[in-house]
This record gives sequence, structure tokens and C-alpha cells, in this order.
Amino acid sequence: MKTSGLPFWPPEDLWRCFRISVPHKIQRIPSGLSLAALFRVDSTSGNFALKSFPDSKGWMQSRLRLHQILRIASGIDPECIPSPPMVSLVDLGSRIWELLPWIEGENKSWRDLSPNQERQLARFLARIHRAFKSGHAKFGAPLEKTQSFQNRSAILKLAWRDMDCGVFFWPELFTNHQYWQMVLPRLGEMVRWALEDLAQHEKKVVGIHSIHGDPHLGNWLWRDDRPVGLVDFLGPLDCVEADIARLSGSLGIDPFEFARLVSQEYAKAVSSDQVPVVDISFSMLFSGLLAKIFRWRNWLLEGRVPLVAAEGRLKELLDQLPSASSWYQSRNWQNRD
Repeated sequence: MKTSGLPFWPPEDLWRCFRISVPHKIQRIPSGLSLAALFRVDSTSGNFALKSFPDSKGWMQSRLRLHQILRIASGIDPECIPSPPMVSLVDLGSRIWELLPWIEGENKSWRDLSPNQERQLARFLARIHRAFKSGHAKFGAPLEKTQSFQNRSAILKLAWRDMDCGVFFWPELFTNHQYWQMVLPRLGEMVRWALEDLAQHEKKVVGIHSIHGDPHLGNWLWRDDRPVGLVDFLGPLDCVEADIARLSGSLGIDPFEFARLVSQEYAKAVSSDQVPVVDISFSMLFSGLLAKIFRWRNWLLEGRVPLVAAEGRLKELLDQLPSASSWYQSRNWQNRD
């Protein structure tokens, strides 16, 4: 089996650790610019998605908790979440290896989605949250409460401080200076608005449990125009609005319209009780994107990623923010319904 030129290639003794047969085919899958490596593994034991992560303090413990919840949730709602094999995480020192069932499917562009398919995504996400809530409780960890919105306000305030100092986006890293001259004033307006919006919720204490963490459209798999799977579970402890905001942003639609849709679908999929309309989805999406940008900026400062990789990823993330500004321009935010 040819392995030259491929970093983080699975070691020979890994399959014995996972208790699966030796693969007859291993294929490296492009997986963006993160520090993880992704493989498709075909063996007589089944077809699997294998991920390799750099070891980090506390990561293994949080991942183990997520896998325990995934196993329980798969029994509650198998349509949503596949069940991991008996051994799904292996720590080999410098790298952590994660094995999950391979889900056959393809990605869709937000331009190809119908309103009915957007509703399907809302129902799917609601079922996942319901399953995770049940799994979290059965796992023995009670639902926690947090001032989640206050945490996001802190992110926005930090971003505002850096923007005000003129160091946040480092335009000199990019060749398209006209792009930054166009984006920065709009970002300033949106940060101010998002801070005002979140200030209404800062003191609100909300219940949280494990959620997906990054359910953007690129992580959904489709077959026959139906969503059949969701990959790349991060499993953070947070409120469901965080997932709703991330999904609505990746669909390229008005977050408030999507929030109303999600509210209706949650009432059908989760319980008979009407879930409050999530008017804060935009500001949660916005602060989440800024948090990702902070992370990539820090990785660049620490030398963990090459400049060319960081430039591309930061540009990709920042491209999502001007698209959000079209929502800002098309609506009178101060007098919205």
C-alpha cells in the first residue's frame, strides 16, 4: 500500500486497536485546511471514516464524552446518528485517531435547495438535538445552564476593540485591499447592531447540552434529494440556537426567516410546545464567525499554519460576513417585525 507523501498515515497496528480487520483500501480525503487528516477505510469489517487529530490537552476526554452520547443517541434516533463501533477513539501519543461509520452521500449547494429541503434540514437538526438531549441525560450528565449570550457578547466586544485599534483584519496579508475597504465599515455597523441585540439577552440563563457544533451545509450529506447524514460532530456544550445560527448562515438565507421556520419545525419534531422564535440567530452566527477568525489569526501568529493556508481560510471565512451584510442592508433592523 503506497503511503509516501501522505502525512499522518495510519500506522499498521491501528486496526488491532480498533478491533477491525486490516483494510484492503485506504483513501486520503481532502478535508479543508484544518490540522486534521481524513481517510476512507474499506475493510471486511465495514467502510469507515477515519480522522487523525493532533493531541491537545482535554481533547480526548471531551471526545470520549461525545462518543458515549453518540452511541446512546444512535439507539434513540438511528435515522439521525450512526452508531460508532465498539472502539472509536485511539490515542497514540502525538495523534488521536477517530473511527466512525462511512455515510454514503453527496453535498449540496445552498443555491440548489428548495424551501421544502430547508424544512427537512430544520426537522433533521431538531431530531439530532432531541436525541443528544436524551443521550446527555442518560449518560448521567445533567443539563447545564449558562449565560451563553453573555459569552458571545464578550467575543463581539473583543472584536470591536481590535477593529477600533485597526489591527483585527491585517489587510496587508491580502492583495485585494479594495475588498477590505468595502467590508470593514459594514462589519463595524454589524458588530454594533449585534452587541445591541445580544445586550437584551446577556443576563438570560439558558439550558445547554451537547450539540453538533458546526452544522453548516457542507457537513450535510444527501441522497435522492434527502438529507441522510451529518458529519464532523464537535459536541460542545451549548444552546441549540448556536447550531441554528450556524446552519442558517450557511444556507445564505435571512436568519430571522429561518429562525421562524426552525421554530415551527421544532414544535413538530421535538414536542408540542412552541419553541421561542430565535431572533438572536444572526448575532450568534456573527460572533461565531468572528471566533473562528480569531482562532485562525492566532494559529498564524503561533506559526501553526503556513501563511498561504491561513490567508485562504481567513478569506473564506471573511467572505461569509459581507454576504451577511446583504441581510443587514435589505432590512430595517431597528424596526423589524
